[in-house]
Amino acid sequence: MNKKIILIIGIVVVVGIGIFLGTKNSGAPNVTNDIPAPSQKAVSADSKDESVRTRMFLMSDVATHNTPESGYAAINGFVYDLTAWISQHPGGEENILRLCGTDGTAAFTKKHGMNEKAKDTLEGFRIGTLGQ
Repeated sequence: MNKKIILIIGIVVVVGIGIFLGTKNSGAPNVTNDIPAPSQKAVSADSKDESVRTRMFLMSDVATHNTPESGYAAINGFVYDLTAWISQHPGGEENILRLCGTDGTAAFTKKHGMNEKAKDTLEGFRIGTLGQ
């Protein structure tokens, strides 16, 4: 066969496998695998200064951030600024607004379970730790 044809067939196969693997569903119940990457994170988890990521918040601090203009949630002992994610959440704004100002651990775990993509997305919004 002609080298160009072999190259084209190879590219088509690789792209096809990539598409298949990228859309494969894990089959886990109540898990959304199609969570888009947020286009406007408050600050990227990789670029945050460690002192910002380890800032301590009390639940009373989190409770004051319960609006679409400033929405914090505590989940699994960490505090997240979800303000930028409210309008981007695939399940709708109301699902994130319900978490704002609260400890949303139970709700997040119930909906997303062990879904790594959801956890990774959430991690991008971490701003600190929940204190006692």
